[in-house]
Amino acid sequence: MEDEFYGLTVNGSDLKTYIRRFQELTILCPNMVPNSEKLMEAFIGGLPQSIEGNVTASKPQTLEEAINISQSRIEDKKPSRFILPPTDILETVLYVKDAPYINSPCTVQVLDFATE
Repeated sequence: MEDEFYGLTVNGSDLKTYIRRFQELTILCPNMVPNSEKLMEAFIGGLPQSIEGNVTASKPQTLEEAINISQSRIEDKKPSRFILPPTDILETVLYVKDAPYINSPCTVQVLDFATE
């Protein structure tokens, strides 16, 4: 169990499962980690690199605080969802020459910025 505890990491973006298993292991093996500071280090060490630094920089005082910070950071990293307007509104799309930003079928107007 000690190997699992110290090798535990977030699988993809499934933070919920990581937190649950981490808490289970701390209950099953209460003497595995000498103090709360080491417990938080172990928890933060299993987080994805994309949020690990942010959680550490926040200097959580308790495991619960570290968990809350990590949950909010994971939420910040989730891709935003947006809704495109109906296609009839997108009849003309501005396009900067030599910078193809849009890779989809649509009417394209080429703007050529002459340099003087």
